[in-house]
Formats: sequence, C-alpha cells, structure tokens
Amino acid sequence: MVDPIIRNRIEECADGKRHGRAIEEIRRAILHRLSFAPGIPDAELDGAAVARMFADRTPYAAGSYTRGEMAYGIVILTSGVIDQCLELGDHGQHAGRWNHTGLGIAVVGDFTQHAPTPQQMESLTWLCAQGLGMGWSIHGHTEIDGASNDPRKSCPGPYMRLDWLREAAVQRRKSLGLGSDPDRYAQALYGAGVTF
Repeated sequence: MVDPIIRNRIEECADGKRHGRAIEEIRRAILHRLSFAPGIPDAELDGAAVARMFADRTPYAAGSYTRGEMAYGIVILTSGVIDQCLELGDHGQHAGRWNHTGLGIAVVGDFTQHAPTPQQMESLTWLCAQGLGMGWSIHGHTEIDGASNDPRKSCPGPYMRLDWLREAAVQRRKSLGLGSDPDRYAQALYGAGVTF
C-alpha cells in the first residue's frame, strides 16, 4: 500500500465563489461517479477538465446545475491520481443540503457500467481512511436523502462496492497507526499535499 499522488489543481479549478467552512464541519465523504465529458475519454479526464465542464452554464451543461461553480473538491482519476480542485475549507454544489458538511469526491468512470480501477479504489480507500480518522462517514451520492433531485439516479453506481470500501477504509485506518486523534489524520492529509 502506497500513498496516492495528490496534485494541487486549485488554481486551475477554483471558480472564485468560495463557500467557507471549517475543516471540523466536514462530517461525510460523498462519492460521485463522473463520466459525462463529451469527446473526452475517461482516461484523459482530470480535475481541470471537470472544472471547465462546470464553468459551462449553457442549458443542460454541467454548470447549468451548479451556477457555473466547480462541484467537487476532489477528483480521482482512472490512474488513481487525486486532483484536489477546491480547498477542503471550500465546497461545491454537489449534494443539495449536504454540500456544507460533505466533501464532494468524484471518481472518474461510470460505475453503473463497470467497476473503478484498482488504482482508484486504492486512492479512495486511503482518502476515506484519513476521513474516518477525522470523524467522517462515507456515503454514495444517492444514499443520502435529499442529495439528488432525480429519484432514478444511481450514483456512484452498483459497481462501486460501498460496503467493501467502508470496511477497507476501516482496516486501512487501523494500519496507519495514527490512533484516535483527528488532528493526526489532518496532519497526514496535509503532509500528503492536501490543501486546507
């Protein structure tokens, strides 16, 4: 198990519409699938491309649902690289009334059709293990009441095995050996390159 590569893409992705919150206000990781970029294969989709999609406010474009704001703080690429798109003290419009207390994590791929890559699951497990240490719970977007207006939506989808992920994150947290102090997990995230 290796720590993932984390790239700071905040300058490229932030929309200038900061929605401030204290790190302690984050109570849940909210997982999303992301595979709707016309003409961009999943393997080429990164945080900056996602931010450009959300900047497009034309009717039915991604940004028309978020007022042109970047929706996700974290985007996990098919390679497992983590692109941080917003500071953790900022949040996007990704889960209705849960935006302020939820960290929006988009994993590239359509998990109604296929499973995430092993590299994505390794990075997501690492990130969720850190989050568990800070007191976060782990949820799929459509598992949370009021997070989506579409009752037929399945996000992140059945091929992202959330029960497996939750258990793997618990085990990974134990293996980190950081105890029960949330500050130690925050320091580990910061040390890995996450911006608060």
